[in-house]
Amino acid sequence: MAKVQLRQYAGAGSPSPAPSPPTTTAYSKKVDNAKAKRFSVGSNWGTSSYSSQRYKADYRFAKPGASYSAASFKVKTPVEDDYAFYGWWPADPGYNDRTVFWIYTTGGWVSKTVDQSTNGGK
Repeated sequence: MAKVQLRQYAGAGSPSPAPSPPTTTAYSKKVDNAKAKRFSVGSNWGTSSYSSQRYKADYRFAKPGASYSAASFKVKTPVEDDYAFYGWWPADPGYNDRTVFWIYTTGGWVSKTVDQSTNGGK
């Protein structure tokens, strides 16, 4: 079963343990909202370049609420193994403090809730 972790930064929540070293060649992949083949969102998402904490030119956002459409990032790994997954977001007190990241693994779906009102730009 593949293990995954989504880490938060700057001391938010309890720290995650360091991932086990991979048993295969090191693998790294970055996927952001500019990669149309690997990223998709619903029509209620906006685009902004306002925050200096963004990664590259801009970022996508949806206002917090009871109903939403999810954003999807597709990341293919070369082999079944343990991987660490990291999330980057610009932070703002008005952003969602209960954003759920879902990661599909060989053992099924794993979720991690993060606070996007803090710890941005990392």
